[in-house]
Amino acid sequence: MPAKYVVSEDVCRLLPGWSEPRGFTVPTNGPLHKFRLEMKRELERIFGANNVDVIRAEVIASGLQRLTEDLALPLVSLERSYHDDAAHHLHVNRTVDEQLTDRGISHRFGSEPLERQVEDIAQSGAKEVALVDDVIFSGQGLLSMIQLLALSGVRVPIVVAGVAIGKGKGRLESHGLEVRHVVYYSEVIDEVCERDFCPGVPLSGRSLHGARRDIGVPYIKPFGQPALWASIPASQETVFSRHCLNITGDLWEAIGQESGRGVRCCDLERLPLGAPHDETPFVEYLRGLN
Repeated sequence: MPAKYVVSEDVCRLLPGWSEPRGFTVPTNGPLHKFRLEMKRELERIFGANNVDVIRAEVIASGLQRLTEDLALPLVSLERSYHDDAAHHLHVNRTVDEQLTDRGISHRFGSEPLERQVEDIAQSGAKEVALVDDVIFSGQGLLSMIQLLALSGVRVPIVVAGVAIGKGKGRLESHGLEVRHVVYYSEVIDEVCERDFCPGVPLSGRSLHGARRDIGVPYIKPFGQPALWASIPASQETVFSRHCLNITGDLWEAIGQESGRGVRCCDLERLPLGAPHDETPFVEYLRGLN
């Protein structure tokens, strides 16, 4: 069986945390369904009709709940899309600079440095914890967090993930870890979180290193690098990125219509790299990039 291109849904679980405190309303079903349908069609055009899997957010969320409910260990979650009721969180993100050079894993904007986050977990008295994450891909990032926790005297014997890829799972198991997962693929073309193709959504893309506000670098042009970060063929980068800008613009336009007022750039929690932090209508900004 050929390797699949895998997308995990999460936009529907991230937008309410942004919209509700700011008085916006996210329309149910219709616009999000259209966004996902058109995203899948475009990926199928690139990778083939039978080679794209979209994993529903509800499947991941309910599966993580099932896999963690019998654990006696305190839970430490590295994600906020599917599992919010963990005892502790590690707020981490991959970062790049303005030239899109990788700057490694760091704390998310507005959170404490990673060393302080780990210290807080250790000071809670936890000696062993289970880590919860949305995706195990290479496993290297999780190992870095496990090693950081170990330096503070906190051992991690179990990792629980929504989606696990064979290489990453094998790497963790080779270090003696038990790995639980909701969905498993022995290999993939790639595995991408839906939000990373959707500018303006909380947590979209990689974080801009050292930024003074929450700046995201989505996995599409003109922001990020679709080929390097999401395995989009170089010949398809421009067309795919334009498609994502169009359907994302449609989604934000629907949010504005449902809310009775348009979303401005300054209303966003996570501003895409290069967007103005002012009252420019966000849909207008996105349309202008095409």
